[in-house]
Amino acid sequence: MAARLDEIRRIAERLDRPLFAGGLHVSELDPRSGYAASAAIYDDAPNPLIEAEHPIVVDLLSEAPPGRALDVACGTGRHAKHLAERHETFGVDASSEMLEVARQAVPTATFRTGDLEELPFAEAHFDVVVCALALCHLTDLTAAVVEIGRVAKPGAKVVLTDPHPQTVAIISHLFVPTQDGRIGFVRNHRRLVGDYLRSFAAAGLRVIDCIEPPVPQSGLSGGPAGPYVPDAMRQALEGLPQAIVWELERT
Repeated sequence: MAARLDEIRRIAERLDRPLFAGGLHVSELDPRSGYAASAAIYDDAPNPLIEAEHPIVVDLLSEAPPGRALDVACGTGRHAKHLAERHETFGVDASSEMLEVARQAVPTATFRTGDLEELPFAEAHFDVVVCALALCHLTDLTAAVVEIGRVAKPGAKVVLTDPHPQTVAIISHLFVPTQDGRIGFVRNHRRLVGDYLRSFAAAGLRVIDCIEPPVPQSGLSGGPAGPYVPDAMRQALEGLPQAIVWELERT
């Protein structure tokens, strides 16, 4: 506790220094605006959440036989890229800026603009569906998961990922740059495991596995607070899960 109090004192002493010259106010952005602001740098910025989640999803999807695949809320196409190696691949996202990057990265895939709650595809259309790190931004989890279940064929492999509820409680939201040079955030809504399970039941999705990768070493600095209270954030995060990865099957 003494060490934590010393860190708080050091922060308080810096409040009138250039480090905080831009002010401490952080504005909230809607998901579309937030991701539009970060599209150009999204793939180059360090992201412990993606570092923990990505290899697990790649491994799970590698087991699916070739077919038609959908990357929901595809962003810059990081999962569409490896899906396109084996599948006829489609991606959908609400951000035209992110889709512009995705089209350059995965020219063999087909990308469309659309929302999670109203996917622009026919019922039972895909053999593989992935939705990565996007459900957390929605106020209505079940509506989006039901829509994902709608476009998946019976027997389809579905992989859904989010920031882990425990990590959301500590690190909170997605922080992104704003046009005026400050920092904004896109809200992550904290879910309970039961919330996911109820949404899966409503969507006709059966749980095969739930994987909870831990916070990687690169993530122990604790996001925006990490540079100022590194010891406290390491103690808060070490050993906690960074992401939650659901392997599901459409019934």
